[in-house]
Amino acid sequence: MKTLLILMLIFAVIVVIGSIGGNGQMKKIYKIRNGSVICGVCNGIAAYLNVDVTIIRLIFVALGLFSVGLPLLIFYIICACVMPDKPDDIIG
Repeated sequence: MKTLLILMLIFAVIVVIGSIGGNGQMKKIYKIRNGSVICGVCNGIAAYLNVDVTIIRLIFVALGLFSVGLPLLIFYIICACVMPDKPDDIIG
């Protein structure tokens, strides 16, 4: 349970750090179903951080296999339920 809280804290820090866009407007994080494997959570995180989705997926797999398997799965399920889908009218 402690690991899950640490994962949620890391995710919150990532969201806060990446929340200011280049033009000073607040960025929002969305699930992106286009090109997703399961729910689009990793794709949305990658788009939010402007990194390749493969890097995020590799991080999730590495953490799941080598350290925090079940808490990471719970974290992913929570993100899949809480993160909104990206509306079609938003570009980027």
